[in-house]
Amino acid sequence: MTTPTINKVLISCLLSISAGYAQLDGTIWEAEIEINNLSLQSVLNDQLQSGPNLKKATVKFPIEIWFWDETHCGIVFPQDKWNRRRIEEWSYGVPGDPGYAYYLYMTPKYQGGGSEAPSSENELGEEETISLYTYNTAKKSGALSQKTFFKKTTSNHRIGSYWRLSAVFKINGNKLVVSSASFVLAPNPLGPDAYKFLAPLPTLGKNTVFLKTSRQPSIEKDLKASFKTIYENSWD
Repeated sequence: MTTPTINKVLISCLLSISAGYAQLDGTIWEAEIEINNLSLQSVLNDQLQSGPNLKKATVKFPIEIWFWDETHCGIVFPQDKWNRRRIEEWSYGVPGDPGYAYYLYMTPKYQGGGSEAPSSENELGEEETISLYTYNTAKKSGALSQKTFFKKTTSNHRIGSYWRLSAVFKINGNKLVVSSASFVLAPNPLGPDAYKFLAPLPTLGKNTVFLKTSRQPSIEKDLKASFKTIYENSWD
């Protein structure tokens, strides 16, 4: 094989790899996932409680996968869709007038997001997350994993506790199809007032489909209160 031919092959391979990551790089995928066999036991002050309990339930909730760049990804929980977001806003008068006043309080639009998310937890060092993915262009398949360590003790988790989600997927046009997934947490429960996951650990519905959105992580992260609570008023 001549040198020009070898160069062409190498360039072709590099372009192929680059094109594969480009298909995911800077994209957001969303789904309403189904979790099967979910069993929970409430815990208070490290003691198992008689209730509330959840046994072998099937639940659905919205979740997103963000591909920040060619290697980093993140599991994102959209708070609007979970009905967990608070927005309080009022104003009086016209800006510039002596009597003008305003107040704004917004909790984050998104939670989670992996290592690249501009969240307070990441910036304050309260969490440490490893969230990476790989993608094979030829097979149109990939794998992702997110492991979040907690470095601050709260009622919901202790220092050193963690959770990990891993998944294998395929890309089919604007669909990301999860072929298998696993979930691990330790210890169980994560904190003194958390919920204990009862065996077997919950599983993701087979062939869960995520749809590609028109949103981009680079834009969404800069929205007001994207990953942080903000508080503004006219008298501070």
